[in-house]
Amino acid sequence: MTRLAAICLIVLTGLFSGCAKNSPSPVMITESCAEPAKPDLPKLGDLRFLESREAYTRIKLRDNAMRSYIASLEEALDCHKKRGGN
Repeated sequence: MTRLAAICLIVLTGLFSGCAKNSPSPVMITESCAEPAKPDLPKLGDLRFLESREAYTRIKLRDNAMRSYIASLEEALDCHKKRGGN
């Protein structure tokens, strides 16, 4: 009886082990996301008047640099989201 039970157990284990689903292997993403560098902004402290042409030029340069930096941060965030980051 014990021998019959052992044989049945071996046969059933062999039959039902083929029904187990194989788990998919994880996909490794090798692409790294860009890390934007902080922009070097023109200083405004040495300006006498913010209404001057020179101040307007510096403020415009700062604005363009910050807009570019924000766009690169958004691209990096999108990249991390695509890779499964939070």
